Amino acid sequence: YTISESQPYQENFDSYTSGFGNFPDCWSFINASDINYTYPLAYVNASTDYAVNLNCLYFRSSYTTPIYAVLPNISNNIEDLVLSFVYRNEGTGGSNGTLSVGVMTDPSDAATFTEVYSCAQTTTRTPITINNFGTNTGVQYIAFKYIGAGTFNNYYLGIDNVVVSQRSSEKEILTFSLPEATQPTVIDAEN
Repeated sequence: YTISESQPYQENFDSYTSGFGNFPDCWSFINASDINYTYPLAYVNASTDYAVNLNCLYFRSSYTTPIYAVLPNISNNIEDLVLSFVYRNEGTGGSNGTLSVGVMTDPSDAATFTEVYSCAQTTTRTPITINNFGTNTGVQYIAFKYIGAGTFNNYYLGIDNVVVSQRSSEKEILTFSLPEATQPTVIDAEN
């Protein structure tokens, strides 16, 4: 996938059917169970608590095995990209999981995952923007990693409105205009 300033990669999961076994075909998943109630799991889910609109990508944690959701191959230089998304945990503390964002050179090998950002646990839909993926040569994949904590499985996390865009050029960032300055009206209290 080639990303340009006019053509970002966008996924809000609303075009997929909600339910176990449903997820974006162009994404790769590592360690995702294909048996319902065997963890970790990932699937598209309709949830008003987690989704911004209709659906979100829903994770159910394993406390021993991380799950990786890998976006499609991106041909751009990774350092020129910005990732934004919304996420929400089921709860905070205890066995609730941790979401990390990273980069990978191989979408089928978890050992190539390099974390670039760790998301704080939150019980509200929280927008995140990551605009520094470093200068990782040969990296062509952005990935989400989710793993539980404690000693229990099946803690939920949802992500939604995933957008990968090209960082704006410096010229566009610095081009703006200010309104003309005016002198404030002075009121003389004696007259």
